[in-house]
Amino acid sequence: MSLYKNRVKAKDKEIKIKEIQMHGTRKGHPE
Repeated sequence: MSLYKNRVKAKDKEIKIKEIQMHGTRKGHPE
């Protein structure tokens, strides 16, 4: 159960990072 939760947390982090990166590139900031 905890392993599954950790995986979900990692995925959530990935998605958040990707969203931040996308917003950053949209504002004109390269990766």
